[in-house]
Amino acid sequence: AQSDAAGAATFSLPAGRYEILVDGELGEWGTARRDLELEDGSAAATVALEVPRNPTVAVDASRVRGLRLALTTARQFRRLEPEQIDGKRVPVPAGERAVFRVSGEEDGELLVHFIDVPPQSSGDDRPVVLDWLPVTRVTARLRAPDGSAARGRLRIVRERGNPAFETAEPRTESTEAPVARTRLTGTVDWIAVADDAALAPAYGTVALSEPGATVDLGDVRLAPAGGFSLSVETPAALRDKDLRLAVALRRTNYVSVSMNRAGSDGLLRADLRELSWIGTGEQLELSVDEEPAWLPCVVRIESPPPWRVRWPTAELGLRILDAAGHPLTEAAVIADGTLLPLEPDAAGALRLHGLTAGPHEIVVADRRHRARVLRLIFRDGERRDLEVRLRARN
Repeated sequence: AQSDAAGAATFSLPAGRYEILVDGELGEWGTARRDLELEDGSAAATVALEVPRNPTVAVDASRVRGLRLALTTARQFRRLEPEQIDGKRVPVPAGERAVFRVSGEEDGELLVHFIDVPPQSSGDDRPVVLDWLPVTRVTARLRAPDGSAARGRLRIVRERGNPAFETAEPRTESTEAPVARTRLTGTVDWIAVADDAALAPAYGTVALSEPGATVDLGDVRLAPAGGFSLSVETPAALRDKDLRLAVALRRTNYVSVSMNRAGSDGLLRADLRELSWIGTGEQLELSVDEEPAWLPCVVRIESPPPWRVRWPTAELGLRILDAAGHPLTEAAVIADGTLLPLEPDAAGALRLHGLTAGPHEIVVADRRHRARVLRLIFRDGERRDLEVRLRARN
């Protein structure tokens, strides 16, 4: 129960033994305990508890403004606002260890720093200085293929392919000797990107074991860019369509998307220079928003760029009927685990385009009928038409 302004709280309890605990929840007041025994038929009992005031410490929170701050013990947690306590005295618990917990994020990773509340001694008014994690400087000297200096930027991330890496604004100035600043520790990834588009990015890993130190990567040699790293032969039906190119990462739930259109020669060309971290095991996915009947073209990366692929052209026509031969116009189709945004026409017909050569699992379902699972194997460019009848549910 919460006490009122006079410090009183009322309970209605059956007979028995109780422990009364008063807890100031890391605020101005501390804690107090007392045992209480109530007997059957006893009148109301009044219990007085003397709750001590918590001691206070002066706090300098000027260095952690904009960060999350809390006072914690092994049992409790109290959130604080740096702007409100800066230069003031803050109550802290007596008789147990307490710490100030400062937390923030870098590239989507939670960073935490703990500052112990010092033992209280009379006459000591020195403030507890709350600071943030020290910054580590990572430096490099960028070199073109001929050894001459090249201008560019340097980035530090926990892992290439992190969404924050793709979306965050550059943090370093473009120079021949860029410096990246980070509070991350342990093994991190670095990437150097030249201002000159004719130079490909360079990347690698570095161990940051001493926060606040300076780590020199030395000379970073930038290789010539390979130009268009992805070429896709598109079917004639898609050559005037906007194609969505998505890069799906196996290490995190993230997709980088861009729009592209095939040229007059039918080739869709994409320069994935800024995604140079793409490696074996990642996959690219091409889809057409305005043509839902076309299945996405998935390219699994199995070798270094450049990559040249052909959009699959096998087709499957379905006519979906009930047991009596009536069209089912609200049936749903799931192709290889993906629900397609398609509906049969008035005759119960629909057509799927872009099936790859090999096995496929097609599920045809309707809310009033039993679903059917079709396991089919297609040849490259094959056209197939099937009639699918669904039985009504019992």
